[in-house]
Formats: sequence, C-alpha cells, structure tokens
Amino acid sequence: MLTASPKASACPGELRRCLTVTPQSQVLHLKLVVKVFVDGSRRLRASSRARARLSSAQFDQLCDFACVYSHIWEEAKLLSHWDAEKDAAFEKAFFQKSMTQSVCVDSSMLLLLPPLLVGTESGGSLRSDLRKLEDKLLASRVELRPFTLNLDLTEIHGNRELPSAFVCFVGVVDATLFCASHLWARQSLPFRSFPKALDEKSFIVPGESFLCHDSRRSLTDLQETSQWLGGQGVPAALIEALTGDRKTFHAAVLVHPTAYDGSVELASLSAGIPVLSSSANATSHNCAKEIVKNHLVDAWKHGRSPMDKLMPRYKASPPAEELPQAPAAPELKLCQVSDGRMLIPRDIRQSFLGCPIYGPEWRDLLKAFDSDWGVQVPAVSDSHSPAGKNTSSPSPLASGPGAKKEEEDTTAFWKKYFPFSDDIQELAGPDASTKFVLTP
Repeated sequence: MLTASPKASACPGELRRCLTVTPQSQVLHLKLVVKVFVDGSRRLRASSRARARLSSAQFDQLCDFACVYSHIWEEAKLLSHWDAEKDAAFEKAFFQKSMTQSVCVDSSMLLLLPPLLVGTESGGSLRSDLRKLEDKLLASRVELRPFTLNLDLTEIHGNRELPSAFVCFVGVVDATLFCASHLWARQSLPFRSFPKALDEKSFIVPGESFLCHDSRRSLTDLQETSQWLGGQGVPAALIEALTGDRKTFHAAVLVHPTAYDGSVELASLSAGIPVLSSSANATSHNCAKEIVKNHLVDAWKHGRSPMDKLMPRYKASPPAEELPQAPAAPELKLCQVSDGRMLIPRDIRQSFLGCPIYGPEWRDLLKAFDSDWGVQVPAVSDSHSPAGKNTSSPSPLASGPGAKKEEEDTTAFWKKYFPFSDDIQELAGPDASTKFVLTP
C-alpha cells in the first residue's frame, strides 16, 4: 500500500498529500486494524470471530485516519519542546478505543454554497449545473435539503446591489445523527443570528499583498461576488446552526476544500473546531494561510484563544537561558578540520589505494568526499604524468606563452605531450590537492 493515494480528480492536492500512505502510516494502520479486530472479537467464540472483520469501507477509513494522524505526528515532531514523553503519549492516543470507534461511523455533513456566476467549464446555466450536482449526490445516497441563508443588510448602502437571501444546500448520509442541528431541522438560520453582510472596505482579494480594498470599486464580478458571503459572520452563523448541541458534535472536524480568504478557518478556530483546508488555486491557498498564520501568531502573543493554553508561552524578552543556543562543534573521531575544510588523514587515505579489489571504489569515495567537504576537485579527465610523479608541482612542459590556455584544457594538454595517456592509471593522493598516475 505504500504511496497509495486517492485519485487526483476526487481529492485536492494538499489533502491528497496528507492521505498518501507512508511507511509510518502503513505500520500504524496495520496495528490499528489488528487492535480493532482483537477488541471486537474478544468476547466472541472462535467460530464467530469472522464477523468481527472490517469491511472494505471501514478498512479504507482506518487507512485515512492513520495517514492523517501520521502527517500530524510528523508536523508535531518539528516543535522545539517535543520530547520522548510527548511522542509516547501521542502514539498511545492513536490507539484509544474512542478514536477507533469514531472513525468507523459515517457522520459527515455536506454544506454546499452554490456559485453565483457561471464558470468557464459550465454548460451555460447555473440551474443545470446544480441539477447535475444534485443527481450525483443523490446517486451517492446523500440526502439533500435546501435552506435559506439570510443576511443582515442594515449597515449596507441602499444603492448596493446585494441579495438579502441565498439558497444553499445541506446534505447528510444518516439524518438521524443530525436531529439536533437547527440548520437541518428548520432549514434556516435562527432569526436573531442573521450574519451581517461584509462591507466593501473589508473585502479581501487574494493577491501578492493580501490587502483589503478600502472603498475601491476596481473589482471584477468574480472578485466581488466571492466576497458577498465573505467575512467570519457567515461561516460562524452556519457553524453555530450546524453544531448547536456541542454534546453531539464534540468531536467535529471541518474540512474546507475551497480556501479563499481565511474566514472559514478563523470562524472554525474561534468555535473550537479543528479545520483542514485546501484549495486548487495556489494564490487563494497562500492568502488564507498567511491570514490564519498572522491571526494565530497575534493570538499567541496576546494570550487569546485558541493559543492561550498552548506551550511555550510567548515572552517579549525571554531570559538568555531559554533562547536557542548555537550548536556546539562536533567531536570528530576520524576526520580533521583545517581552514574550515574537513579532511581525511593521510594514513586513512592510503589504506586501500593499493588494493586491487577496493582501490577504484575507494578512490571514487575520496573524490566524492573531497568534492563535498574538502578542496574542490577538478573534473576527471585523461590528464596523466609519468609514473609516481606528483602533478601538483608545475610541469616544465607547461611553460611558455600558451601555457595558461593549455592548462585550462588538461585533456588536450596531456594528449599533446603524452600520446600514450590512454594506458595511464590515476591514483588518489594523500590529500585533496595531490594525485598520482601510473604509466606502462
């Protein structure tokens, strides 16, 4: 299963990377499958344990859970205060029974806000596109209900052409799990929680500077309609209407596949709900990421939610002992450092030079080492000298007016003065600036 991932057409790039099977996620997945089977068949007879096997859908769900958890685990290890104790606790939490049970329950809800403009790949009618989407969802056994999203336009200028209501859809697979949801039961937002429409000066258009357009009307139709439901008011009201009973939705996770201006992410974090966002557009993704990052950093500095309970605490002037220290120079067991370059001692370099079996490979290793850590080694050529002669010293044949030009092309130089150079064997010298050649 290594490198297995969802189809590119059915999964955005960032989410697809999180759901790709890695060696660590594969090990976690197999251990989790075994644990679920053992826990489920503990009180069953040996002849009845086959019923405790996971279905293919449950197997895939556990695989997705292991991939996402492994991805989060790898990111958590980059924290400066991460240690072995936290690592063991993180691994233990993965195998908690409550987690494994919640993964096997399909309790997802789909919230669809239809586009307001006809796209380039559209058939020419929004209604026809919505009908095709409804047919696909119904074929996947997703129950759809329309609901009305009302906006509070009391603070919007009367000349502005902005609808006060939008028709949206909410879909579930099992309606019995969402009986407590006001949005599903009433198909509308509570009257007192109508979100306020976003003023034009607060519009955010993803771009290079990610700045707001202060009262400027130089926006395209796409940029303007994208902000009709912008701001944190609309997603905050929808989240509250969806998860009004927090006892039922205590383990909710929000997945946003069309990140744009970071409003959905900020509203989800304010409600205490984890959020996973992605976008097919790199500009929109970077814009949302920068806005959320700046918000979290500011919340960390001022001790606000959701960063108020995280460690380490922000300190404007931390003591010197808490600051990262410069790494100490390592204690070398074999190599030596001279003039900022790492060198292999002379006796070690000559260890395998005369070996007929490992000699060529040892010379290649020495050249690679010198190229990476020592003196830059020139490109390998057919340049040779008489047997055992040190080529680091200047050759008498290399003097004269054209000596400089000939030294730049060593291959042509040695072929000119030593036509038998094809039979010469090159040997590595005791250091990076010396080499030997053997002639017949």
